[in-house]
Amino acid sequence: MRRPKTPITVTRPDTTPFVVDADGRRFLERVARFLVQIQHPTLMARALNEGYSTREHGVVWALFTEAAGGATSVELNAASGALQLADAQANAARAHRLKQLDTFENTWFPRTRAMIRRVVTDGTAELYTAAFFADIEQQPLGPNVVGSVSCYLMRVASLDTTPGSTGAQVRELLRERGLTDERIASAVALVNEAKSFDLSFLPTTGPTAAEVAASSARRAEALTRLAGWYDDWATTFRSVFNAREQLKLGLTHAKGRASRRTKTAAPGGRTDPAQPA
Repeated sequence: MRRPKTPITVTRPDTTPFVVDADGRRFLERVARFLVQIQHPTLMARALNEGYSTREHGVVWALFTEAAGGATSVELNAASGALQLADAQANAARAHRLKQLDTFENTWFPRTRAMIRRVVTDGTAELYTAAFFADIEQQPLGPNVVGSVSCYLMRVASLDTTPGSTGAQVRELLRERGLTDERIASAVALVNEAKSFDLSFLPTTGPTAAEVAASSARRAEALTRLAGWYDDWATTFRSVFNAREQLKLGLTHAKGRASRRTKTAAPGGRTDPAQPA
């Protein structure tokens, strides 16, 4: 016989809507099986001998109901869905901005280096290039392009534009080749958007993010407590009931059944090592 593993979750403040993953659903199915099958009088009588009681049965039903989402209101579920939609929309907007900044970086960083080498003819081109790009490196597509492009734009703005100066020549060549003041302004606006703490994606009606977080925390806590309850009584009942009865109660798997996981994924995408049942 294989003992089913119990999902372990960590309760923490989190505005992410609570999601029971596949392992968590299988665990809840085992608990539901136990709660129904233990009501058979022949099994109930032996359970009572081990200290199981009406109170214990009520405790686990309450935990099960909370963990399975039965106590979550329609409004809270709708708010969770709204937050998930908001995440998707914000992620799409963020990805689009990062792609635009990455394109800007890939276009103008190498071109600027080449233009500096062309303009600076007194033997100090490498020194000037190093000064312009100090602490600025091209980044792979991702959050770091915000910082690299931001620094580049400030460096362009800092060029000495005194007529005849090297900075003025570099800026004029950049402008002639397409990096106009308007394009600079657009890039600055894009960087500012990428840096902003944009609240516009948050839902404005229904339960707040804090209320969703509180609901998620209650479900996570209930699932954690339910796992502890299950491990406690499963350990006791495996020495009381035979193999067939354990299968009936969801306390074990059939012999030879492939183990589903070597790890159990906790709800919300968190993964923790499976604990011995």
